[in-house]
Amino acid sequence: MPRQLPPIETRFPINRPYAPNKGNKGPYLTPLLKKFLNKHITYEDPSTQKKIKGKVKDAVLWRLLLNACQGENDAIKVILDRIDGKVKEIIEIDKRDAELLADEIEIIPKDQGETVNRLKKFINNQ
Repeated sequence: MPRQLPPIETRFPINRPYAPNKGNKGPYLTPLLKKFLNKHITYEDPSTQKKIKGKVKDAVLWRLLLNACQGENDAIKVILDRIDGKVKEIIEIDKRDAELLADEIEIIPKDQGETVNRLKKFINNQ
């Protein structure tokens, strides 16, 4: 007898009656993280050295900025990625790769001529 799947109503954890985050959509950690980041705490302002009341996310951002000012590369990368967007990775193809691609193009069925022409143009531009 084949194994039967449970009913769709209870197949996924979010739909089960005992689910810890029943009623919430999406990942379980995201709502918790947002909740903790918005909690009010007292922390030391790095610029004035005074205790101030603020949210956890304010303290985290201050620490990130301070780490970037001290030359920490990871913090600088996070800030720049957030502001300017992530840098696209450039893939370089050497001559041997181009030869392998040319061999692979021959395998593509001839009825896909436009695809073959685009790939040949791409290889020749490298």
